[in-house]
Amino acid sequence: MDYRQYAEQYALNYPEYRASIDNFLSQNSDNFTEQEKQYLPYYKMNVIRMNRLDKTVVLQDDLLSALAGLSSNYTALVITEGWCGDAAQNVPVMNAMAKASAGKINLRCIPRDKYPELIAQYLTNGSKAIPKLLFINNDWQVAATWGPRPAVLQDLYLNHWKQDKNLTIEKAVELLQGWYAKDKTLHIQQELAGIIRSLK
Repeated sequence: MDYRQYAEQYALNYPEYRASIDNFLSQNSDNFTEQEKQYLPYYKMNVIRMNRLDKTVVLQDDLLSALAGLSSNYTALVITEGWCGDAAQNVPVMNAMAKASAGKINLRCIPRDKYPELIAQYLTNGSKAIPKLLFINNDWQVAATWGPRPAVLQDLYLNHWKQDKNLTIEKAVELLQGWYAKDKTLHIQQELAGIIRSLK
């Protein structure tokens, strides 16, 4: 797979990614597909979430230290979508990480649904769960991956909330977003720090 082509030709930087979501929301919804109309409330909510996180994310010393020790440059290619609640909570943190990396990490955002062959290589338990972050080295090889959510939350979602027959999908999503609100990006930062320290 030509990761360089995906990163340099197809992907967007973070401001472009955010602008693409704003552009979608500025269009006349009468022209949307039925699926796009169903996703519309999620897009709107996620813009609010990302705006808040863009203003409030403070990187932990552990992550900053890991970034300072990074000896090589990496492309951080994140497979994402504007309607995804997990992406809204995590991609702004990835952007903050890249901004704090002194140019060592170049964040690129690529839409899952436009390039399905990419996410097909990185399924989570058989599903196309996002966001999926790929750390790509200077040889355009994938050195590490992360996603679609912090490990402790993934365990809660898959092994507890999703297994509860009395819990609707809507309630599970509510619990998931509540977890993010309480966590304040701590777990994703810890996991990203660990990955960055493992990179050569």
